[in-house]
Amino acid sequence: MARFFSCTLLTTCVLLCLLFVACGKTADIESLDVEPTPVFVHPKDGVFVLNTPVEICFERLSPNSATARYVVAMLRKMHLKPAPVAGAVPDALTFSLYDTPNEELGDEGFLVDICPDGITISANTETGLFYACQTLFRLLPRDVMRRRYRQINLPCGIILDYPDTAWREAHLPTEAFHSVKHMKSMLDSLASMRVNRLIWHLCDSALWLVEAGRYPQLDAPLS
Repeated sequence: MARFFSCTLLTTCVLLCLLFVACGKTADIESLDVEPTPVFVHPKDGVFVLNTPVEICFERLSPNSATARYVVAMLRKMHLKPAPVAGAVPDALTFSLYDTPNEELGDEGFLVDICPDGITISANTETGLFYACQTLFRLLPRDVMRRRYRQINLPCGIILDYPDTAWREAHLPTEAFHSVKHMKSMLDSLASMRVNRLIWHLCDSALWLVEAGRYPQLDAPLS
């Protein structure tokens, strides 16, 4: 009996140690390098410590808006428990729509200001906030959705970006069928690169891959 309790205690200690190591990893982000390269990046002194729970604040943006719900869902996937707050507080992520539009940023531009006491993300529209989130998330470790981090140290600085062209498209040919899961994954990847158009070539090849009863097959005899 004593041997049984001894083995059980040893096993429990090992598991607790493994849990501590898994939950205690720290990531140090060295720079603000992100692809695609933003229009303007200005490093500043200091670091912002991102840990869980993450307090988030939405200014002039409804917590029930599509962008706000997206932010909350992504933070949960990254094991960073979101904790919405009513007003700006220290160490919070603040998502703010400009009261007076910033003409330089346009509809899809944004400004990310990382300071030791918080991160402020500003844009004219929800679309701009969405692309700002993509830029911020690309600064985080690549395995952030698979591994729990005790804290992530982000270098302070300012990132300003806006698109040079209205259309930033990706083309998808139709030589093969794609599953719904694959398509959703591809759209997520394109969004993370701030691509805003998908051009799906349904009828460029010799075969029409979408059933359309109104039109005959290409190899059907004409009558």
